[in-house]
Amino acid sequence: RMDWGICDCIDEVFIISPNALQDLSLKPLRDRYEGNVYTSVKAVNNIVGDIMRYQQSFTDEDRPHSVIYYDDAVQKNSHVYNEFDLLSTRSRHHLLSLATCVQKLKSAKAIYRNNATCVFIFKTRSNKEREDLYDYYGALKYKKKDFFRALDYATKDPYSFLMVKLEGPRAPQYYRSFEEDITDKFSTHSNIDQILEEEDGRSE
Repeated sequence: RMDWGICDCIDEVFIISPNALQDLSLKPLRDRYEGNVYTSVKAVNNIVGDIMRYQQSFTDEDRPHSVIYYDDAVQKNSHVYNEFDLLSTRSRHHLLSLATCVQKLKSAKAIYRNNATCVFIFKTRSNKEREDLYDYYGALKYKKKDFFRALDYATKDPYSFLMVKLEGPRAPQYYRSFEEDITDKFSTHSNIDQILEEEDGRSE
């Protein structure tokens, strides 16, 4: 699904994905940003270099807000840094936002995890993955059992996700998709059991 209200504040999206032409979920982006799709992950240095030169060709006032979406950004050589890795520490200076997508949290390089300002977590049945997610993002706010309840609640519907905002005066903040702030809903002292029972009753 694509929320065009979010995309309306973005001028350009560059897609780096080995599966970009086969992945149906990327079709809305492919159609909207035709010409900005790159399938050769091995050429990531050249791709990012071209994008950087494009961004730098504008004045500060006219520079577009662009996003680089790096799909399947797995950690193959954690000690070898490419241009995308280095850009993850300074992209905001070029009005660039970076989005990486991985199947497992720890398959992403530490430089991505440590510089993330917002994380989207989808449903997982792996207990090991849930533990890793807690260590990185849940322990910032919750006891473990409360984080798992928040995660299950946020991801119980198809395509829903837990969004964790890691920047801002109130960070960390936790949301069910984009709509519902659940930061305090699952704290130890909340009346979450009563709330969930009432919600289940309304849905029947």
